Amino acid sequence: MKPGLSLGVDGGQTSTLAVVCDETGNLLGTGLAGPSNHIHEPGGMERFERALRTSIGAALQAAGFSDPPKQPIELAAFCGMTGGWERVHDVLAQFVTVQHLIAEPDMVTAHAGAFGGGPGVIVIAGTGSIAYGKDAAGQQARSGGWGYAMGDEGSGYDIGRQALMAAARMEDGRGPHTSLLAALLDHFQLASLWEVRTALYGGKISRPQIAALAPLVFQACRQGDEAAQWIVDQAACHLAQLATAVLGRLCWEEPAYVTPVGGVFQAGETIMNPFQTKLKARCPDARVVPTRYPPVIGALLLAYRAGQVSIDVEQLEAITQKIQRKG
Repeated sequence: MKPGLSLGVDGGQTSTLAVVCDETGNLLGTGLAGPSNHIHEPGGMERFERALRTSIGAALQAAGFSDPPKQPIELAAFCGMTGGWERVHDVLAQFVTVQHLIAEPDMVTAHAGAFGGGPGVIVIAGTGSIAYGKDAAGQQARSGGWGYAMGDEGSGYDIGRQALMAAARMEDGRGPHTSLLAALLDHFQLASLWEVRTALYGGKISRPQIAALAPLVFQACRQGDEAAQWIVDQAACHLAQLATAVLGRLCWEEPAYVTPVGGVFQAGETIMNPFQTKLKARCPDARVVPTRYPPVIGALLLAYRAGQVSIDVEQLEAITQKIQRKG
């Protein structure tokens, strides 16, 4: 039995990554599998179980264990999952026995990675949107995360949906001319917006595909399209509101740190500039800072804490670099 092993898992909408390290911070193995979200969709639970088994199994095999392990593992595990975190215990019990196992929503591990386990607020804007924070006293708060039907304002899905609506208003003569109409038709390789509508309501355009329209909006915004600029401005406003709501529920020593992550923020200053402006207007003491570590390192850090093993910044940096080199 290998003592003091820690397992961190980042289960997301595009992939599931597992990392195993020893008590001295040595990276022993990694495992990558497909997405582990949307467990309530057809085939979702099978996909969820397969992603966990494949990623964790590969990481443990690289660490020197058989698949499945022939003996109990002295292992502390922390799994951050986009969905289905309440089912992780049952799934893992089918192929591995661990000493400590904690599963939480992925915002928890993303936050731990962003701030190295310290206090702050993380604003996640990908297909959906949510803000989550923890202060120095350990108090927690969240805002958003209600999904596409009840919220997700400022998310990639929301931005893409707004682009479709702006194109529809132009088509009807209810709104201003926008380059988004031509961009959407070119993107979907369809001849008319009505064909886009037919594909959308026919189930041929998914929510992730709508979220994938966000880069078109950012490009049009940079080119001066007024409709796109309005959409981006509104998205920045919603994301700043998410951060503000969390900041207001917790206690901070000045300044309060805010870290934006997710695909929407990959648009750079096109979204970051209005986001920071609107955040500063609401919370003058807030300071926007970059993320320190990826979510899987946040999961690993929390796994170490669950096993009551200390790890320092230099060790986390070394593990992060090794994972990045593995690709």
